[in-house]
Amino acid sequence: MDIHLEFKLASKYQAEKLFSSFYLPTEEEKKGEKDSGAAVDDAEEGEEPTFFGTTHRKQAPKLGKKQVAKLAARFAENVPEREVSMAALQGYLMTYKVRPYEAVNAVKDWVESEREAQLKKVQAAAADSQTAPSTEEVKVDL
Repeated sequence: MDIHLEFKLASKYQAEKLFSSFYLPTEEEKKGEKDSGAAVDDAEEGEEPTFFGTTHRKQAPKLGKKQVAKLAARFAENVPEREVSMAALQGYLMTYKVRPYEAVNAVKDWVESEREAQLKKVQAAAADSQTAPSTEEVKVDL
């Protein structure tokens, strides 16, 4: 039996929650524990894993829950209801993973560029369907 699931485009609520999940501090960070950012599975048993560089979380500004909630609300205000996918939002936030303020400030422009890209895609598809001959128009001489 096949199962068909429909993934709808993102709601403002989903956009807000996604933003929050990107920038809220983890429980370990709240407790002051180290956030290594590397997989422990890669290390041999009894051997400490080797880490290079720092994690992105260490580069990000330290934000509290209230700050993240306010930023997430501002972010969601600028994301249109059911126009972009969660994957697109996640990709956008990945480009700003240590810059939450810039993510909020640039989202309106990003949405406009996404709309323009979608419009161009639709126009190109329409142009292709108009220029491509239909099967009735194609005559084959044998």
